[in-house]
Amino acid sequence: MALPVKHFSWLVTVPLTVLVVVFAVANRSFVPLDLWPFAIEIQIPVFLLVLGSLLFGFLIGALVMWLSMGKLRRKSRAARGEITKLERQARELEQARDRAETPRAAPAPAAPPAVRQRDDSDLTVA
Repeated sequence: MALPVKHFSWLVTVPLTVLVVVFAVANRSFVPLDLWPFAIEIQIPVFLLVLGSLLFGFLIGALVMWLSMGKLRRKSRAARGEITKLERQARELEQARDRAETPRAAPAPAAPPAVRQRDDSDLTVA
């Protein structure tokens, strides 16, 4: 039986959340954080330092990935434009083909030669 993605997501997210909460509760002690070039030192809980560092690393990684995929996104947009143009051309060609294949009305047959009716009054009996 295949596990739906939604359920798989919950199977990963719930235990991970529990681990983060347990980590935060177990590491509430304060540590000094020295922001070196600015001569600033702040006291911060260990869990905030660790989780903040993880979040910062994730955001930097996401930014680098987004920037590196710019070339691919540009190619994708160009390809979508080309596809749209080719689909339009295909529709126009199909319409032209349909117009060419539509049977035209056959020309009316030529009228038979006029036949003069015989008039019995022209006949004389001698």
